[in-house]
Amino acid sequence: MYNSRTNQDRDTRNKSPIKPLRNFNNWVKGVLIHKYVPTQSTVLDISCGKGGDLFKYHFRNIKNYVGVDIALSSLVDCINRYNENSTQFKFPMSLVHADVGRRSIESALPRGLLFDAVSCQFAVHYMFDAEEHARTLLRNVSERLKIGGKFIVTTSDAYVLVKMLRAAQGLTLKNEVFEATFHCTSEKSFPQTFGNRYDFQLVDAVDRCAEYLVPPKHFIDLAKEHNLSLVEHLNFHDFYQKYGSNQETKVNVKPELKLEGMTEDQWTAIYLYRAFVFEKIGDDTSLVQDYQFNQPSGYRKLSESDIISLK
Repeated sequence: MYNSRTNQDRDTRNKSPIKPLRNFNNWVKGVLIHKYVPTQSTVLDISCGKGGDLFKYHFRNIKNYVGVDIALSSLVDCINRYNENSTQFKFPMSLVHADVGRRSIESALPRGLLFDAVSCQFAVHYMFDAEEHARTLLRNVSERLKIGGKFIVTTSDAYVLVKMLRAAQGLTLKNEVFEATFHCTSEKSFPQTFGNRYDFQLVDAVDRCAEYLVPPKHFIDLAKEHNLSLVEHLNFHDFYQKYGSNQETKVNVKPELKLEGMTEDQWTAIYLYRAFVFEKIGDDTSLVQDYQFNQPSGYRKLSESDIISLK
């Protein structure tokens, strides 16, 4: 599934039947990046995909970018996007081919490199199939995140999904935009924290694949065990209520919020997601901080051979 969806050019994306939904999701990410990623930051982008957020980081004038993804073809597309915009991107980029839920990425990172922000957009729900995988993800986040640094997340909202499921007939939620079929008993109960599977598809975005419920309370508690303290978490509808009319976001966030053409079915699909922000806490210093990392600077042309593989 991860390698099968082809890269889309701007014209194709503009013709997408869910363009308003795509625009909204990009706006949410833009707000999170503007609010929680300071200028001149060093950023770790977990599940970076094809580099869809590179321009958002460009607008924040970041200092260094490291992207990690399970799909090699997506990383190749990310390189192409980076190289094609060489006159705009002023930050160096490194890419790692790895499954962050199943192994440490420590060996792929330069000694001494610490991050001001870690991002994981629309991917945590793939790593809640097992507790071990969720913990491995959070270790990868916390080990190299600076004290005070932010971990920004968008993922599915288990509260909403379960509420909608229990109000529905059968085990499938469906409209013209999305479909979610749950693997649970007819009582629609979920006694376990991990491995609560549903098969999900989103028109023109997500091919049918397995996702897993991310219970917010358990996610927050697990993050806390990894020295990640909750700053805020909001369903996307509540996120819109908080930030949609905020003057600062209207002026400074790119892309700007555009709701033209938003259908009721798309607005319902948006309701299925939640944003989280965590802050790294603690007063201890990691051994990695004993070494001063020499930050590279500026654009550097990349090729597929530059991808560090941990697969």
